[in-house]
Amino acid sequence: MNYLIEGIAFICCLIMLLIAVKQDLKKREVTDFLWIVFGAIGILVLIAKILIEKIQIEILLIPIIITILFIAIIYFLGKKSDLLFIGPADLKAIIVIAFYFQGMFALNVFMLALLISLSMPIWILTNNLIKKENLPAKGIKGIALYITGYKKKITELNKFESPLEKISFAKKEKRFFFLSPLIEPENENKRLKAMVKQGKIKNFVWATPLPAFMIFLLISFVLMYIAILIKVI
Repeated sequence: MNYLIEGIAFICCLIMLLIAVKQDLKKREVTDFLWIVFGAIGILVLIAKILIEKIQIEILLIPIIITILFIAIIYFLGKKSDLLFIGPADLKAIIVIAFYFQGMFALNVFMLALLISLSMPIWILTNNLIKKENLPAKGIKGIALYITGYKKKITELNKFESPLEKISFAKKEKRFFFLSPLIEPENENKRLKAMVKQGKIKNFVWATPLPAFMIFLLISFVLMYIAILIKVI
């Protein structure tokens, strides 16, 4: 292992993910320019590994191809179902990381990030138990809602929260629950807030958080790299 190249790879990916997290939290999207710049640098790092470390090209390229194909499948599944949706920016980050680190490192980062994201349901469940909230619905659906959402004032909803209730008003308020959160809930949140202001519906809704998955990727990347260092040492 060439420690200089690996160090450069780590610093580049870390800077890239930090910038991505900042943009994701601020605008809920990440500019493609970021992936182009760090992707180009990643290709240079890849070439340096081939020339300096004398690693066979196929050993580096095959994992990259596998990563791209895997990400393509995840993207396609996300198009079919919102429950399987992963943001395009998050998927692009994994592909770029694959150019910096050989083997299945990038995919391991992705899988660990998914695992870390499971901390959200645990936090939600704990919060609901502490507040002694009742199940929002009966049966399995109610349990699923209880570990993925919480009751909140509609007027306090933000762009990182999606309603898990479809609320309408025709002479009287009507509600029904659904488990698939809205990917971009801003317009729906505005609609509900307007209805509350007009006095048509009660000021509460069962909602779910939409955390920036890029944060989980950042944490996962750092942990995976530390794991590599421990093995090397």
